[in-house]
Amino acid sequence: MNLAEIAFKNRNILHENEKKFKELFKLDLIKYLGGSLISLVSGFDIISFDKDIGVPDGISTRDYVDKIYGQDAVNLIQYLINIQEDLLKELIKNES
Repeated sequence: MNLAEIAFKNRNILHENEKKFKELFKLDLIKYLGGSLISLVSGFDIISFDKDIGVPDGISTRDYVDKIYGQDAVNLIQYLINIQEDLLKELIKNES
């Protein structure tokens, strides 16, 4: 897997999940995944997402999302993060 393939997979992930993300958070997923070529490679921008949903200091994103948006929202965010980790692991494996 190379960077272009990661960008392509992230574009597909964006399209597959943008409707559910919008329904849950009333935000556009493209802002956090795919708004630029860099984000298509680097993955879900959890820092910007935290700021936009107003996660208070001292509370984990997971706990806040669960409390405000529910378990489906937690599952979606976890998926978006985990898929990135898997893609990057595959890239590193292929590079060595």
